[in-house]
Amino acid sequence: MKIVKKTLKIIGIILLCILTLAVVFTIVMSIINTVNTSREKGELADAGYINTVTVNGKALNYNAYGNADGEHVIVTISGLGINDYGIMSHYVTDSLSDNNYIINIDREGYGFSDDSFEEQTVEHIVNTYRTALKEIGVDGPYVLLPHSIGGVYATYWECTYPEEIEGVVFLDTSEITENAVFEDMDITWSDYIVAGLSKTGMQRLAYDSLYMGSPAWVEEPELSYTKYLNIHSGGSFASVSETKLANENLKTVFNMLKKTEIPKLMINASSAFQTEKDFVDYIKYANALLVAQGKEEYFDLSDKAKTKEVAQRHIDNGNKWREENTMPYIESLGNCQYVGIPGDHLIYQQKPKEVAKAVKNFLETLK
Repeated sequence: MKIVKKTLKIIGIILLCILTLAVVFTIVMSIINTVNTSREKGELADAGYINTVTVNGKALNYNAYGNADGEHVIVTISGLGINDYGIMSHYVTDSLSDNNYIINIDREGYGFSDDSFEEQTVEHIVNTYRTALKEIGVDGPYVLLPHSIGGVYATYWECTYPEEIEGVVFLDTSEITENAVFEDMDITWSDYIVAGLSKTGMQRLAYDSLYMGSPAWVEEPELSYTKYLNIHSGGSFASVSETKLANENLKTVFNMLKKTEIPKLMINASSAFQTEKDFVDYIKYANALLVAQGKEEYFDLSDKAKTKEVAQRHIDNGNKWREENTMPYIESLGNCQYVGIPGDHLIYQQKPKEVAKAVKNFLETLK
């Protein structure tokens, strides 16, 4: 009996020591994170990327540049969990800034905007953007530039408030059809724990493994800026809610989807592959990102036979998806053009010049 008590006492001491070390480690990480965050935010502010506007009691960050008296106001809408869209989309919108005004707003839980426990329904997200723009003092109509899931929000916006929208450029966005759903959107308690730990800066320890990185042509200081934004809001409570509600939001928009005369452009990347070269170019790009981080290549292109086989399968799957989802979605939108720029889902990073050219051509049609 004494042996058991002694053993339990030792175990208790060990657990107490572990708990104490964990608390001390968390406190130290929080202090380090606070100091680094202040420095990082200062760098972004000096570069013009930090400007705040209050919406529903939350400080939302935005950056705006270009010609305030230009022909169009372009509003970017990031994809799910893309905290650096305000930085990386510049490589597309910079060439449009002479004649247009570009605004990127980090919605709740993104970039350096405040996190939120509000349910991120499509109605809440769109109204947050609309209110932020009014608070900033920028009137519409707007040209929306959504990426990925941002297309769901843009579609809701232009269908519900058509008078506010001049045009929409869907940048490899999620199709809204009866068969299109988001995969692997199950949220567990671990997601909330990660969101909580991210407030202490724990994600700094795993940054290199969590994020794929930026293209080789992205240089300092922008390379550091993207890291700052991802570290600050990686795994926020708002993005957890947005992930949880992704399919519900898609269904909401599908049920109210209607054709409008608002000019639209669909830039398709993920399912636009038509040749083996398209596939090879994409793989070279993906491999380069991984190698730059010291990781293994995504796909070995040295096996010519396998490359040809996988490329053809990729092309066939893309053609099927485009026929069954992309084109029906375009038809349901009304007045929507199609441009294929085969490549990575983050096509604005892989081929910014091609995307910018397509956007510029589209803007010309709005005149």
